[in-house]
Amino acid sequence: MIGERFADRPRYRSARDAYRQLRAYGGFQAYCELVFARLGLETTSEPKRGDIGLVDIPGTGLTACLCLGRSWAARGEGSFTMVQAAPVIAWSVVPPEASRRPRCLR
Repeated sequence: MIGERFADRPRYRSARDAYRQLRAYGGFQAYCELVFARLGLETTSEPKRGDIGLVDIPGTGLTACLCLGRSWAARGEGSFTMVQAAPVIAWSVVPPEASRRPRCLR
């Protein structure tokens, strides 16, 4: 269900511990797929502004990003990075039925 909190959050104390947790889930992409599926998000082949995606950023690797339309934004250490690249996988944040504008009743 959209808006639901993901309660099965892994706990870790160091970067090494975080990598171990991700490996246990099958890697970063597999973990993201699990989390977003549980939250009710569907994958999309045509991401729109506001959608979430995993982008392979050169020098950084697979990174969770926010779609800005033609580019993707990622939060780095103390800064933001914007890249123009195709996502490896993307999820639609707004379900198709919610994207239709409600009619105003008079």
